Amino acid sequence: MPPVTREPANQLACRGSYWLALQRHGRCFNYGLLLRCPFILGFGVFSATESRSIHLAFALFLAYMAYPAFKRSPRDRIPIQDWVLASLAAFCGAYMFIFYEGLSQRPGAPILQDVIVGVAGDTAAARSDPPRAWSAADDCGVGLSYL
Repeated sequence: MPPVTREPANQLACRGSYWLALQRHGRCFNYGLLLRCPFILGFGVFSATESRSIHLAFALFLAYMAYPAFKRSPRDRIPIQDWVLASLAAFCGAYMFIFYEGLSQRPGAPILQDVIVGVAGDTAAARSDPPRAWSAADDCGVGLSYL
C-alpha cells in the first residue's frame, strides 16, 4: 500500500508555502556544504557533526510536513498538531547543534535532558516515515539498548 501523502487542493498556494521555502533552504544548505562555499566565503563553517545535525533537523521537519500524523488528519491542509510534532522533531534533530558546546564537555556522560531528547528524537525518526516505521523503530531500539 503506498504511503498517504498530502495533496493540497490549491497547488498554486502550496508552491508559495513554508513547505517549499524550507525545502529550498535545506537544498541550498546541502549544496553549499557540497560546494565548500562556507570555506570560500569565510562564514558558516560547521563541523561534520554540526552539519549532520542541521541536515537531520531539516529532514525530520520535512518528513512530518509530507505525511499526515494521524489517520484522521486532513489531507488538503496541514493541521496545527502536525506543525507542533514537526517542530519538536526538528528540535530533537538540531539538539546536537544547539547544545554542541555542552555535549562536547561531557562525552559519554549524558544528563537526563540528553536522554529524554534522544528517546524523543528516536521516536520522531521512527514515526517520520510511515512506510518504514517498523524497521526504523527496530534500529532505534537497538540504539537505545546501548544506554
